[in-house]
Amino acid sequence: LNEINSIISKLESLENKKTDLKNQLKFFEDEFQNKKKYTDQKIKLMSKEAEMLDKTINIIKNLKNF
Repeated sequence: LNEINSIISKLESLENKKTDLKNQLKFFEDEFQNKKKYTDQKIKLMSKEAEMLDKTINIIKNLKNF
């Protein structure tokens, strides 16, 4: 009977460790999701800025050729 209780205790301990590891993974997943979202926003902003720069360069070229 003690062996069974010992096994049950070990299984409960493993289950708790598993839960802790899942929580840690969830934390890291959330962190990376937030970083990705921030990076995507920066990329979008930089893309808009690059587009505006291209338009400005084209206007300058057109004005030079006028």
